[in-house]
Amino acid sequence: MIIGLAAPTVAPTAAPTAAPRTKAPRAMMTKAPTATFTKAPRAMMTKAPTAAATAAPTPAPRTKAPRAMMTKAPTPAPRTKAPRAMMTKAPTAAAPTRSPRAMRTKAPTAGLSPINSPKVPRTRAPTEASTLPLWVNPDNSEFSALSTDDGTDVETITLRNDDIAVVNIGFAYNWFGNDLTQLVIQSNGQLHMDPTNYSTSPSVVQISDFSGSRIAFANGDLGGGAVKVGRKSGADESFKVSFENIQWFTRSAEINVINVQVELFPNGDIIFCYGSGEMDGPTNARMVAGVENFDLGKAFEIPDYPFDSFGITFEWPTDSCWKFQMP
Repeated sequence: MIIGLAAPTVAPTAAPTAAPRTKAPRAMMTKAPTATFTKAPRAMMTKAPTAAATAAPTPAPRTKAPRAMMTKAPTPAPRTKAPRAMMTKAPTAAAPTRSPRAMRTKAPTAGLSPINSPKVPRTRAPTEASTLPLWVNPDNSEFSALSTDDGTDVETITLRNDDIAVVNIGFAYNWFGNDLTQLVIQSNGQLHMDPTNYSTSPSVVQISDFSGSRIAFANGDLGGGAVKVGRKSGADESFKVSFENIQWFTRSAEINVINVQVELFPNGDIIFCYGSGEMDGPTNARMVAGVENFDLGKAFEIPDYPFDSFGITFEWPTDSCWKFQMP
């Protein structure tokens, strides 16, 4: 085993230490003496002495000129209408009466005096205002077919659609103070009280229309048929028109009929009696009943149900009677 010998260790030589650096002395920085600023004394600002303000003289207050007072013109006196002259109707002239028809007479034979002198028709003095009610329900009155059993003279008159017939009454009938001996039966449920009124109109005319002097007992668009006229004499003197099973003028499949009578008495009274009947469909759904005097301007509708204030009904008044008492 070889033991090596270590080489001699050379001791390192230290490098010569450099002389330590010395800092050059730092020049001391001395602050320049701070200049002391002294503020110049501020000149005191003194306000110039305010000149004594002398107030401008206050203007004299404005005074409004006095406003002229407006005075209203004096109100004119209210106009007053001159009193209107009252209009008074001229008295209604009495219903025209026919001038007496001069009877043709032969010239009297020499030496003989005339036998026949012209007849002057009777005219009644106008009836004084009556205190009786105009309409009442008559006693013991009902619709019944005309018959000769009670001594009535019965006549049958055939009226076509929209037709008339002039007939004799059989006595002097008091029509508002005038005596009538004839009248006109119209197929549409009316009696014309002027024998020269030949109207056949099917119009349904309300009472107070004043289309003529009439007694409307079933004014409607009827189809005509066999109308009966009855005349009684003696104590029960009367004139009666009877519509029995008279048809409406209709185009419907169902044909309805009516039964009605109107009876006149010498003193002017009138009795309306209704038997069985039906109003006709939408075409003839109404009828009119009442009394109307064209010359005097007076109208009197049947005042009870089912009639209205114009005498119109849309319901047949089965089994009903009314009596008009001539005023």
